[in-house]
Amino acid sequence: MKKHGRRNGNDRSFAVIRKLYGDRAKEQYQRFLKKKRIAAIFTILLSVILAAVSFLSQIRNPELTGGRYLKRNDPEGTEKQVELQAQSSGGYRETLQIKVPQQQYTDEELEELWDGFEEALKKEIFADGDDFDHVSQNLKLRTALKGYPFRLKWRSDNPLILSSDGRIHEEKLEELQAKEQGIPVVLQADITCQDFEKTISVPVRIYGRTRSEEEVFWETVKISIEAWNARTSTGEYQQLPDAVGQEKLMYRESLGKGLLFLPLIGIIAALLLVKHFDEDLFRRVKKRDEKMESEYPQLVNRFVLYYGAGLTIKNIWHRICRDYEARKKITGRNPVYEEMLKADHNMEDGVGEKEAYSSFASSLGLTRYRNLIALLQQSLQTGGADIRVQLSEQLRDAFAEQKRTARICGEKAGTKMLMPMFLMLAVVLAIILIPAFISFN
Repeated sequence: MKKHGRRNGNDRSFAVIRKLYGDRAKEQYQRFLKKKRIAAIFTILLSVILAAVSFLSQIRNPELTGGRYLKRNDPEGTEKQVELQAQSSGGYRETLQIKVPQQQYTDEELEELWDGFEEALKKEIFADGDDFDHVSQNLKLRTALKGYPFRLKWRSDNPLILSSDGRIHEEKLEELQAKEQGIPVVLQADITCQDFEKTISVPVRIYGRTRSEEEVFWETVKISIEAWNARTSTGEYQQLPDAVGQEKLMYRESLGKGLLFLPLIGIIAALLLVKHFDEDLFRRVKKRDEKMESEYPQLVNRFVLYYGAGLTIKNIWHRICRDYEARKKITGRNPVYEEMLKADHNMEDGVGEKEAYSSFASSLGLTRYRNLIALLQQSLQTGGADIRVQLSEQLRDAFAEQKRTARICGEKAGTKMLMPMFLMLAVVLAIILIPAFISFN
């Protein structure tokens, strides 16, 4: 079924190219297919090369060194985040987003960054769906906050319920039967950076929830990473824990997820490019056909005038071709008269009139011109007794069709203008209404 569809598409492309190039259709068709293949292959290869370059770049410039070290930026740099694939010896797997802060900031920068830090910190510590009055998940009591150089040390006034690392002790909540009404806890954060020191308080109400063993493990891993970072804040590398409890940890860098999609994007782009080639070809033929349709009434009109002057059909044909050659440099190439020239040259080379006219009609492939050629061929057989009357009828129908086509084009143009008109109306309404609302308020 697919082969049949592909064959029909190729046949259609060949028919279109035959309209455009006539005797050179086979040669041009092969060139057209070659261009499509080259464009598709080039697009796919480019996407594969980009994926390979991105992959090699990640391998040559790794963030993870020695299996458990992350390189920090220089003091004048900024904080960065590294994604690692972590696996424990017990078979647990998780994707970790690890923040690697820069080494230092100046005192002036610290004073500038303090504004708004307290509010941002209080928003950051809560998991999704939690707030000060209802905490059901472990708090994210980080030792650092993204975008700020401050180090934090947390303290809880009720560590039996909420540890200083943000963990909720579910068993104690159950023992006190406090899961429904919650227990108030006040957290304090000692914030330091070089000589800068501040303390803030965060009152919360703990309700807690039941978590799986794996969730507890990975939460412990993340807290342990933050703790290791706090203990080793100096030096070029940030060390990661090699184990949590009895579970050993192994790390590897996450490759960019987009790498897998680059070849797929390349294939899609290649298909779209091939489709563009076909559509461009059909667009050219449609434009050529429209031009030939518009030329038809003038051609028939010249046949009527010359036939009335006493010229034979062959002489009329030859006269029209000579006139076209004389003005060709000024008006440019016209597909109708180019095909008429070919037929005229064939007749000069000894080809019969009927065969030359049939070749002309076949090359154009339009119904109007086939009807005209059929009328001319009939005139050759009958002697042309009523050819002038029939040509006049053809001319009248052609002008009527031309008027109808012009009217349709005018209606389409009017429809296309509706959207710009609506946009202009919206702009005018906005200019009038917005100041009115502002002044009203």
